[in-house]
Order: sequence, then C-alpha cells, then structure tokens
Amino acid sequence: MYRIIAILLLLLVNATQAKEFNTPTKHELQAWFTEPYPISGWALEHTELNYVRLIPKQDNRHAGALYYKNRKGKPCIISVPHKFYDRFTLPIGLGVFHQLCNLLITNSSHRHDEGAATGSNDFSIVGHNLHTNAIEAFFHRHHNAVIFQFHGFTPEKRQTKQAKSAHIILSQGKKNNRKLWELKTCLNKHDFNALVYPQDVSELGGTKNIIHQLPLPPLRFVHIELSLVTRQLLSSSSQHTELFASCLSSSFL
Repeated sequence: MYRIIAILLLLLVNATQAKEFNTPTKHELQAWFTEPYPISGWALEHTELNYVRLIPKQDNRHAGALYYKNRKGKPCIISVPHKFYDRFTLPIGLGVFHQLCNLLITNSSHRHDEGAATGSNDFSIVGHNLHTNAIEAFFHRHHNAVIFQFHGFTPEKRQTKQAKSAHIILSQGKKNNRKLWELKTCLNKHDFNALVYPQDVSELGGTKNIIHQLPLPPLRFVHIELSLVTRQLLSSSSQHTELFASCLSSSFL
C-alpha cells in the first residue's frame, strides 16, 4: 500500500514538473501580448527600460526567453536564434529592439547543446516552441508585423567570392520585394557591403528556416546574416547601431 502511494506521489511530482516546463501556447501568448501576466512555470520580469521579460522559473535551459514592449508604430519582431554561436547578435538585437520593435525572442542554450535532442535547441529549425508560438501569437494580434532575424557568418569560410566579400547578406527566402532592395541601398550608403539573396549571392539565404513554414503573410520575414567584423562594429558602436536600425525602419516600417 505504501509503495503504491509512493509511486503515485512520484508521478504527481513528475507531472507537476513537466507542467512547469511547458512552453506557453499560442493562445496563452495572444492573451499575454494584450496584458503581460505570469504564465505557469514562467517568471515575468519588469525592467527600468519599460519592457517586460518572460523567462522560465526553473533551470529549463532549452526554453528560450522573450522581451516585450507595447509601443506605437508599425509592429516588428527581432529574432535571435543563436545568441551563443553567433556572437554579438543578442546585443545587436537588443539595440534594434529598444529603438524599433515590440518583441525580441532568443534562445537560452547553445544550439548544439548535448543536453537536448538533436536540433531541438535550434530556433531556426525547430518549431512548436516559445519562438514560433510567440511569432504566430504576435501576428494574430498584428497582421502587418515584420520579423528581422539576425545570424552571424564567417566570410572566410564561404564558398563564393560574393559571400567572402560581404558584410551583410539579406534574404526574404526564394523571392523578395522592393523593400529588401531599399534596405540594401540604405546599408550600402553607410559603407556596408550588403548583398541580396539569391540575386547577388547564392549562399546563406535561410530558405529552410522554420519561419517560412509558419502561416504568416508572405515576405514579412527578413533573414539577415552579419559578418563577424560587422557584428563587432554594431555591438560596440551605438552610432552604427542607430544607422542600421534606421535602415530597417525606413525600408520596412
């Protein structure tokens, strides 16, 4: 009898822990974006910079985190799926978030972390997590939103001379519109060698990114690859971050 009770208690504890680690659903996040509130198993942090942060309460390193600010203007999302591997992308993302956007989503563990199933940490590949749920929930509220996703690349490791010489590679997938070319023009005016996939360069187009599989309006996802030198510059110079953000804003917002 005591053994049965012990087993039942153990199952109850495990079930409670599993519930705490549940990813917020799209429906929960839709309500959350209207008025942020503590979601079960997640902590809501208010900051002095007038934004809130949602992070897991427990040591759930694979859950991710989001930053949210209810601001006026055309809505936009910053996605930083590889903040560890692609160094400096989170500081850049936060800089743009503070200037332009409502939402920033990032990972909380290395995409190659051995503590998780293969690929399950990679927010650019895997869905049904905080990253994709938040994006779909945000678009449910803001149909005209735009997503800017930041990645890092090493020019020396690329295969084509175009990619080797690039500072920034821009993509909306297999197709693009005039806004992407306006962004390229703006960045080039500020001495960035920006190229557009697939017309200017055949690499790093992000065409297999999970966001392309979400039920979103077309051409609202801007995949941005940044060379290491560019990331170092943008993360260390507020002036260059402002120029970079102004190009994103004038082209897409």
